[in-house]
Amino acid sequence: MTADPTQLVPWTSTSVQSQQLLGQLYSPLLALDNQSKVIANLADLPQVSGDGLSYTFALKQGVKFSGGSDLTSKDVKYTFDKIKDPATKATSASYFASVATVDAPDPKTVVVHLKTPDASFVTGLTNINTSIVPSDVPVDSLSTKPDGSGPFQFVSRNPNESISLKRNPNYFGGKVGAGNLTFRIIPDKQAMVSALKSGSVQVAIFDDPVVAKTATTSKVEVKTVDSLQIHVLQLRATSPDLSDVNRRLAIQLRGLSPGRGQRSRARGRQHHRSYYLPAVPIGPERSALPDPRPHQGQGVPGQGRRAQRLQPQADHLPGPILDRR
Repeated sequence: MTADPTQLVPWTSTSVQSQQLLGQLYSPLLALDNQSKVIANLADLPQVSGDGLSYTFALKQGVKFSGGSDLTSKDVKYTFDKIKDPATKATSASYFASVATVDAPDPKTVVVHLKTPDASFVTGLTNINTSIVPSDVPVDSLSTKPDGSGPFQFVSRNPNESISLKRNPNYFGGKVGAGNLTFRIIPDKQAMVSALKSGSVQVAIFDDPVVAKTATTSKVEVKTVDSLQIHVLQLRATSPDLSDVNRRLAIQLRGLSPGRGQRSRARGRQHHRSYYLPAVPIGPERSALPDPRPHQGQGVPGQGRRAQRLQPQADHLPGPILDRR
């Protein structure tokens, strides 16, 4: 992987590298199959009440955390309550926006009560950021030594160099093929290609098709897989440089300009699609600007002149906050 995954508690994870690692260590309540259909995982698919406000989950029997403790409804309730708690600043909190309460009537049953019907609720429970953690292990401990129910368990970490895992003998999904798994931190993609060609690493993930093509040899097979990703430009709203509303508006308007913003590429089976994403609005100014969606990248009427007028407000912003290319 290209960066050291430092976010080792599921609901704190934002980086791709952390999620790649956590996906080997933890398990969410539900999962997606290769057709993106919600399927059972730690729990069977839920029984939904007629009014759509109650979801009852039956947990699988015999599931254990890698530390050896049983995974019960108490752990599910603990995890969901933690995600719902604003104090945790969970990245997955939005998945629980419609959740009123979570009950654990017995060790193998979880009942989630919604405030309003929410058809997308179960999809959120497939995300690695909603993975279940043990209720009897302090969060601070999990941030240095993860304890999940995934196919592998944590062994050791050498910061900025590697992370070592071993097969989880208690994995509910059955015995996995590899007995040990090591993630090496290789920031440079060409160095990663060289490591793959030399055989010092066996698997590498590239999001750049050009780089991936250079890795192809008689001994290295490159496969293209479907990926659903959203790329955004996230601005640090707490930065003193962004305390001025006009600076924030200038950045937002630059993002809405034709040909500006963050270009993203979605790769699928032998097809490519490029599109532009506007800069993420920050602060309360979202309603101050026209909705860009109907224009499909053609620009918003009048926004170019407004961006030019406000641009001086952004002229002195440091590079990491505004990409001026």
